[in-house]
Formats: sequence, structure tokens, C-alpha cells
Amino acid sequence: MSWKNPVQLLFGLFETPPAPLRPSPTPTVSIPAQVPSRSPVPAQGLEGWSGLSDEVVFEFPPRLRKTWRLIRRRGTWVCQLPKVFVNAPLGVKQDFLAWLRAVLHPSPGSRAKKKQAQTRIFLWMAPHNPDTLPKPQTGESHWNLDELFQKLNREYFGDALVAVVRWSPQIGGLSTHRKLQTASGSHHLLTISRGYDGPEVPLEAVEGVLYHEMCHIAYPPKAGTGARRHVHHKEFRAAERRYRHFEAWRAWEAKHLHKQLRILRKSAAK
Repeated sequence: MSWKNPVQLLFGLFETPPAPLRPSPTPTVSIPAQVPSRSPVPAQGLEGWSGLSDEVVFEFPPRLRKTWRLIRRRGTWVCQLPKVFVNAPLGVKQDFLAWLRAVLHPSPGSRAKKKQAQTRIFLWMAPHNPDTLPKPQTGESHWNLDELFQKLNREYFGDALVAVVRWSPQIGGLSTHRKLQTASGSHHLLTISRGYDGPEVPLEAVEGVLYHEMCHIAYPPKAGTGARRHVHHKEFRAAERRYRHFEAWRAWEAKHLHKQLRILRKSAAK
């Protein structure tokens, strides 16, 4: 199965078919520099897309790199893919066909097939679009996350955890854990909401949210039934409660975090 260039497929729609007795060779169409890479690709131009030719149009937005989107536009399914899919190997294309069919035509067992295909596709994509570690943050902050990380790591995890820690680059932002796949290997990235940074935030609160994200490293998600994953599973919850100021952190978070975020957004809007 070979995916043609999006522009070739578009031109092919308007070509006059050759005379039956004098077949002409298929013309080679080069890509003009001014043609946008967002050009749609009709599904019927992709060999082997059996059963989906009237449903899906393909696009390759230049900014889409690490995932794909399936959206409904004016009654037509539009699948937006990273450009790396154009020259994907046969196995990846077959996996994507399986994923697409499972989404558009669910059936018994299709959920598991979709999950398996998606996992293989992301494994193939990872080296083509490696993550990059964030640059060291500049600017003032009340709490030093690196120092707090080292303290918690030593006290609760026996210095076993390794991670890059930062404040959220967005106003407010969320507290998250991500595993980055870079050219130098995998790295854990802990991002802490700016709502926890300030002299009015107690130490047990900022340590609490940081400890929570560290637990995501020490107690990774577990597989559930089908395609489900349990992130905050029983072992994770038990470890989280070992933080000595757990109740104080959660009480402060419930009562004050939304106020802190509102203050940040108002200050940014001035």
C-alpha cells in the first residue's frame, strides 16, 4: 500500500482519462512551493482504504506532529495526520486503517484492536518526532521546586527518582507529569501550577502537589480491562496518603487554589 503525495491525488481527480486504445503513462506531478501542505487528500486515492472511500478526507497540517485528529466537517469525516504518515511503512498504514475502522465502525472487540493499533503507531512515531526538554526557567519564584524535589525525594523515595521540575509556563496552568522521549532517552517532566507559587501558599501545600506528581513516577499507571488504564490506582492512593501533610494540602487546595488562580489571571490581564 503506497500513499500518494496529496497534490498528486488532487490533480488526479481532474485528469482526463486516457483513450482505451492509446493508454498514456501516469504523469509525474512535482510539488510547487506555493502549494500548502494542508491540501486535502480524498480517501479513494489511498489504495486499500476499502469501505471508507466515501467517508474520509485526509489533511496534513504542518503544525501537527505528535498525534492525529478525526473531526467532522460539513458532514464529512476529516482525518488530519502528521506529514510523516505520507511515507509510513506498510505495517503502520495497516495499523492506522485498523484504528480508523474501529472508530468509524465499532464492533465487538474493536475497542481493544483500536488500543493495540494506537500503541504500535505511537511507538513508530516517537523517534520521528522526539520531545525536547524545556529550557531552564527564568524569573522570580517564591518556592524553589528543585530544592523541594530533592527534599521529598530523599525523605520519601530514597533518592530513587530523577525528573526535571518546573513551574507551568502558562498563567495558572495545571500540575502534570509527563514522560518525554528525547534523542538522549526518556525523562520525567513534572510541571507545577503557578497557583502554588507565592508567599501566601503554605509549604505543605506546594510540597503536597509536588509529592503527588512524584508518585506518578514511583507508581506508574496499571492496565485495566480493555483499553482502560488506572492512573490513581489503589497502590498510588496509599502512597499519596503517606505524605505527612496530606490532609492539610488537600484542605488548602480545595479552599484557596481557585482564588490564587483568579488573582494570577487578573494580574496578567492588566
